[in-house]
Amino acid sequence: MSSFLLPYGSTFEKISLPPGCKARLFTPNLVEPVENPASEIKRVLDEPIGSVRLSELAGAKKNAVIIVSDHTRLAPTQIFLPYLVEEIVRGGISTDDIAVVVATGAHRPAAGAEVREIVGAEIYNTLECLNSSQEPQDCVEVGRTSRGTPVQVFHRVAKADMKVATGNIEPHWMASFSGGAKALVPGTASRVTIEKNHALSVVGHISRDPGQNTVRADLEEAAALAGLEFVFNVVVDHHGRLLKAFAGHPVQAHRAGCRLAGRVYYADPGPPADIVVASAGGVPKDQNLYQAIKALQNAAAVVKPGGTVALAARCREGYGNHVFRGWVEAGRSEAETLERFSRGFVLGGHKAAAAARVTQKCRVHLVSGLPGQVAEMLHCRPYRSLQQAVEGALGRVKTDNPDVVIMPYAGLTFCW
Repeated sequence: MSSFLLPYGSTFEKISLPPGCKARLFTPNLVEPVENPASEIKRVLDEPIGSVRLSELAGAKKNAVIIVSDHTRLAPTQIFLPYLVEEIVRGGISTDDIAVVVATGAHRPAAGAEVREIVGAEIYNTLECLNSSQEPQDCVEVGRTSRGTPVQVFHRVAKADMKVATGNIEPHWMASFSGGAKALVPGTASRVTIEKNHALSVVGHISRDPGQNTVRADLEEAAALAGLEFVFNVVVDHHGRLLKAFAGHPVQAHRAGCRLAGRVYYADPGPPADIVVASAGGVPKDQNLYQAIKALQNAAAVVKPGGTVALAARCREGYGNHVFRGWVEAGRSEAETLERFSRGFVLGGHKAAAAARVTQKCRVHLVSGLPGQVAEMLHCRPYRSLQQAVEGALGRVKTDNPDVVIMPYAGLTFCW
């Protein structure tokens, strides 16, 4: 009998498979983390890609904003942020004129304690730290992209002399990869801008190559219109450990990071499986259902049509998005949800559509902290434990030797 531990919130779910199951692990590729994160951070700030040093850029500016990821991301912001501040101060900008903006995009604002945890106590007590806002009245329109996206940016970001975007780089279903300009748009953009940009995933070209991705091209054009000059990105492993950092030009530095992120997070799962047992990856990947859908999509890519995905996602914050909730609770079939979505892109509705595509392909057994009726409205079957979900999946197969893929970090494990 084979046993596995899969992350679930801040704990783990244990499963045991009976003899005869052909089980295999599907995880991100192993890359050794750097031994000294501080040295790596200093190295890339000393030698930025396609740009002068951050301190030199700061020399001609009066104030600056540093855009950081929110609580749903793995970016080790509290580790690298002090070095960015030090570099900006070296260029002549006082700490009184540096603000840290948490890029919330379409997510909820980070609470005060969460902001402190994101940026670290020293930065929190020294600099002004605030959330961005997606409300159009809190944003300033700075232009329009060639694809027609109005570029409405949170006013504190729009009005800053210097803008620095930070974050981690990992595969992204719409924008090819996270990171780079994406921290500014959609990260600090209005709801209108986010929706217009994301709608290009329906009418544009979606490619794993960031240079051939319409959503990515649009958001990079938008960020350039907003005045983004410098990015600091990291690639981390599924434990959040720093693998490498990248800094400099918003496109050139980002592309260098994407090449590494692709090698880490894209892998060959082998042939499609009868059963996929997956975890979103624990906190922060399973904080809410909105985030956990990414793991569901990745797991569904590995399972046979008609097979079963057993997904563990704690979802302690519930749905994570009120529009998404409205779509789920509308009580529509998968076909009706997809037909509604085909009439026009709706931010939040896109997650319901993504889930509907999965549940049309395969059965989903959901282990979460959500009420059972939520799973049922999502066309999933609720289970109290991952072991029970697995046993339910095994009961469906017509062979004594089912192929079972184990994905402990499905939110970060992508198929070639």
